[in-house]
Amino acid sequence: RGYLPYANLNGIFSCIHYFYYPYDKLFMDMILDKKNLIVLIKRLSNFNLAAAEQLLRRGVEMITTCDDLGDGQNLLFSPALYNELFKSYHKELADLCHSYGAILHLHSHGNITKILPDLVEVGIDMINPFDPTEVGVLADIKEAFGKKITIVGGMSKFFFELNCNEMREYLKHTISTGRKGGGFVLMDSGGIPDNVTVEKYNFYREISRELRW
Repeated sequence: RGYLPYANLNGIFSCIHYFYYPYDKLFMDMILDKKNLIVLIKRLSNFNLAAAEQLLRRGVEMITTCDDLGDGQNLLFSPALYNELFKSYHKELADLCHSYGAILHLHSHGNITKILPDLVEVGIDMINPFDPTEVGVLADIKEAFGKKITIVGGMSKFFFELNCNEMREYLKHTISTGRKGGGFVLMDSGGIPDNVTVEKYNFYREISRELRW
């Protein structure tokens, strides 16, 4: 009917530092107490996979999972640790979604380019927000991964600091770059900042709609 029902599911890495213990202990445990951390990851994975299956059985057609894996410069931990600790969970979740004909959509801020091949390999279908201030030039990302994954994003976190003419040119370039070959959905990097005026937001909506259509 023209709608895509989806559900949000917290990721394993994010879940640990949101609800169990802080970043510093998590990073230390990745090296110093890996055995117990793996037990926790497995238990959380089993819970999440069971929750995901309940959602899929009830008709959800896309699961969006949040796992911020990087900062503005790099991954928050090494690619080797991603492969050892979290990759198998992402693959199980992707396989589960695909068994129901559903889509897996990963949200991750930060420069995650080092593990993009792994994220593609496990079967993640969409990734956001692909902020160019973090992952680099959209055209390069499209060239490398555009046929393998749907890129969601393309807007810098500084976008709303631009004036109206700059916003128009930015969107024109981003949309024309992203739409080549398909597999692109325009999205902001982190929501609409509180200080954006109604007039500026409405201008963005109008220009975005005009350029996208």
